[in-house]
Amino acid sequence: MALPTVQPLASLPSDALLFADDTTAELAIPDQATELALRQRLVRVQLDALPLEPGSELVLDLFDDQPIWLVCDDVGEEEVLGSRSWWGHGADDAGIQAHLAVSERTLSGTILTPDASFQIRPFDDTWHIVRELRREARSPDFAGLIQYSESQSATATVTATAFETETATLTNNERQMNGLHRLAWNDLLLASARGHSIDMATNGYFSHTGLDGRDSSDRISDAGYSWNYAAENIAAGQTTPIEVVDAWMNSPGHRANILNSVVCDLGVGYTYDAGSYYRHYWTQNFGRQQGVGTCPPIPMDDENEAKNYYRKVNAYFYGTFGRSATSGELAEWGAVLRDNSGSVWKPMGEGLQHYLSNLMGWGAGPLDVYTAGSIVDQVLTNLFGWSWDIDPHIINYYVEALVEGYIRPRGLVNAILNDLVIMPRADGTYSQPNGWTGGGSIRGLLTSNQFARYRERIESTGF
Repeated sequence: MALPTVQPLASLPSDALLFADDTTAELAIPDQATELALRQRLVRVQLDALPLEPGSELVLDLFDDQPIWLVCDDVGEEEVLGSRSWWGHGADDAGIQAHLAVSERTLSGTILTPDASFQIRPFDDTWHIVRELRREARSPDFAGLIQYSESQSATATVTATAFETETATLTNNERQMNGLHRLAWNDLLLASARGHSIDMATNGYFSHTGLDGRDSSDRISDAGYSWNYAAENIAAGQTTPIEVVDAWMNSPGHRANILNSVVCDLGVGYTYDAGSYYRHYWTQNFGRQQGVGTCPPIPMDDENEAKNYYRKVNAYFYGTFGRSATSGELAEWGAVLRDNSGSVWKPMGEGLQHYLSNLMGWGAGPLDVYTAGSIVDQVLTNLFGWSWDIDPHIINYYVEALVEGYIRPRGLVNAILNDLVIMPRADGTYSQPNGWTGGGSIRGLLTSNQFARYRERIESTGF
């Protein structure tokens, strides 16, 4: 059944719409969720309207002003956690992606467009809730997180750490949108969760009980986490954080763990094993530590510090490639900066600066005038959007420095960020290190408009 996108919803047959006509008005959003959700409403889902053949079409009438036409790409062959995965894309817009976890009675899903993102979740035995999410509630790399390509190694572009971090973020978003406190990340729970995912993949089983007879509480205790409450979610086969959280939220037991008001801490473990049955294995461990009755609030300074490290990662990625870091790159390199007190040079030979310059083939120099001018123009354009209005003294300063060897090509981005006093710091400011002496002759030549363009670029990914 082909559905032209110009056709008004009112003229479509009811079996072409995923939601029944008896929908409700928009619901009030809990105070804790206002920074994540723009609007939400209750709907009745018609599961019979969901096409299961690749190439067939579906209308998601999310809101009166936001219908989305989807084409089915694929449907999972096997139920995991009681759901099958349904993947689709926009009928007229390749930038729209959708994933639905579908069971016999309910579905849970995420729809991503270049300009907005939406969520469908079970609400009770009769209703589902549809939300339009704010930019802050979606991944910076939202365009690539619906279905992971099996043709790539999972460690090639997205590390296990990045997937674990993203899953924790999505889990906390679910809690916040349901009026619950956010969970604190705990490295001991990470160790127990990751260990179980690796064990399941390596030894070919899928269960809360390991082949050694230990259950989740045993593993959490053995990791050194002393608890008075603990719980676990596992999953297998889902290829991305969005898919696994969709599936967990469509399973009553797993959803209950995610929305448990008692737990305080969280660790997520993910692994990929191409030779295993499901390839992708996921574990969430939840806990409340011994002696704790009420969960302490998560220090906002910790969350803000993480975001500030993300800005620094973005500054280097923009300077080098002219693009934002992906969610995986933000998580991976943000953690490296955090563990090395913000240094882009550490660990020695393996820091962010070496990683990026090696990818670009930038070495120690010196360079000829033409090559130096080309690289300087490229980096300034990457950072500020264009370079034609940059003061010529700034351009000439760096061209001369590269030609004379005062600055090495691989250190150019670092020098510009520090010389022009636009280096993102862990405290949220933009400054330069104490005692920095470079760029004295050009300091102050950057205009406020140029600085604003730079900030908009590195802060515009919604982390």
